[in-house]
Amino acid sequence: VEDLDHGLDQLLWTASEGDDVLVAVAEASHVVRLTATPDFFGSEVISFIVDDPTGLADTVMAVVEVFPVNDPPKSIEVSPVYPVEGADVSVPLTDLFSDRDDDVSSMQVFLEVEGGVSAEIIDGQLVVSGQAVGRGIVRLTAQDTSGAVAQTRQVAVVLGPGESVGPEIQPLAEQRFLGGQAVELTLAELAVDDSSALSLLWDAVPDSGLSAIVQDGRVGIWGASGFSGTSKVRLSVTDPEGNQDQVDIKVSVLGPDDAKGPQIFVPGVIGLRLGEETIVALDEIVSDPDDPDANITWDIFASSGLNA
Repeated sequence: VEDLDHGLDQLLWTASEGDDVLVAVAEASHVVRLTATPDFFGSEVISFIVDDPTGLADTVMAVVEVFPVNDPPKSIEVSPVYPVEGADVSVPLTDLFSDRDDDVSSMQVFLEVEGGVSAEIIDGQLVVSGQAVGRGIVRLTAQDTSGAVAQTRQVAVVLGPGESVGPEIQPLAEQRFLGGQAVELTLAELAVDDSSALSLLWDAVPDSGLSAIVQDGRVGIWGASGFSGTSKVRLSVTDPEGNQDQVDIKVSVLGPDDAKGPQIFVPGVIGLRLGEETIVALDEIVSDPDDPDANITWDIFASSGLNA
């Protein structure tokens, strides 16, 4: 821009946005920032308007071209499956991989098998067959249409005829919340079993100062009126064969003077072989009573021999 009777710092710039191209003009520097909405690519026309102190204005149109960028596939950590010897179980590939811009059905999936199992892909499902009692692993590599890859594994525990596995509740972090608040946990995510999640029966018994209820596949926990301090809830699960597991959930109801910063609860030991990797969901190992997980910033430092 040029103006014969005003300095450039006296001019006022504004801009019109498109549907998918967002525009912000810094008032002091007159630098424009262009941002595309997620997953958009293509072109849009935007306008820049400049005004001088007397109200005279000029407008210029500009075409903004947004180029597509491939999002690689991502692996999803899954629980073990429990086929009976001579039978098979199926796992949808969408439970193992996700991709923002490629349908999982369009990916190439390569399998490597070890232990007493065999595996194949049938109609978008990973079909794992039990060949011999014991533990087996299916390693999967998914490649999208752009050649990007992701890897995961499916652990299979092959059971003998008539054999079953009791449910196992996964380690749970301490639940911390302010007085007057409550917490809800999704039960289907808490236990590993060879039975379906819908067939498991849950019960929650609160200790002093707490209330708890199991309803619609979730357990709700809250503090009694006026209570602050630490207590527990005994959570138990029973499968259709009568096998049972139980765990005590530590619960802290915080008062106005209690520290409310985040606390990390270290997960169990992670066993890896050379070249393997695992995923730890950070939101599941931190508790902060007054900040959502999305507002927590993490720094990761790996010791010798590890990458993270």
